[in-house]
Amino acid sequence: MTQEAAPTAPGQAPQARLIQLFPTHVLSGTWPESQTHLPALRETILGRRAAVPISPATRLGWRSDNDMIDWGGPAVQALCDHVVRRADAAVHDLVQQGTAVRFHWSIEMWTDVTERLGSIQVHSHPGAYLTALYIVDDGFGGSDNPALGGELVFIDPRYPIVRMRTPDLRSRRPDGGVDQHEVRLRPATGQLLIFPSWLAHGLLPFHGPAPRIAIGINLAARYVQ
Repeated sequence: MTQEAAPTAPGQAPQARLIQLFPTHVLSGTWPESQTHLPALRETILGRRAAVPISPATRLGWRSDNDMIDWGGPAVQALCDHVVRRADAAVHDLVQQGTAVRFHWSIEMWTDVTERLGSIQVHSHPGAYLTALYIVDDGFGGSDNPALGGELVFIDPRYPIVRMRTPDLRSRRPDGGVDQHEVRLRPATGQLLIFPSWLAHGLLPFHGPAPRIAIGINLAARYVQ
């Protein structure tokens, strides 16, 4: 992305351009079939939690194993199919010839249920290329009170270099704003995020009146045999 220089009068030196290299792509949108499938997703996830209450370690919450595609039913399959289509549209194979596809997506899928005061440590997903996060229920109960917390946090991938020597300095953006070393997003029911799996992310302490329910999907690119 390039910020174009303003026109200059004859005889004046041109203004410098600010060129931003290597952007981190985070796709935020919705799933068109959300309203059709949300009730079934919620029922399936809460039923699974009741049937299999022991899960990998979480902080005030529950997490399924990575085999949700096997037990999630038609709604989960429809969500997975949509995410795969979005992932296909988001990448480009530099050496693909014609319509012959050289890669396919290997899928891991799980769900998190975060209770009040719960949080998720900052982490990334080694071995995957893209990670998707779908919000089944944001847990806010319709409230827009920022004190409920529970924001998703994404950490600047240049960390810790950007804070080692002069942590109070920030780069200015082309629009005059200031870079931050983390970005916080308040999720909403039905929201779909797709981002690079190496991007460190987590969940800040959550104070909502209902459990936060989210589905995670890892997509790893595998060569077609």
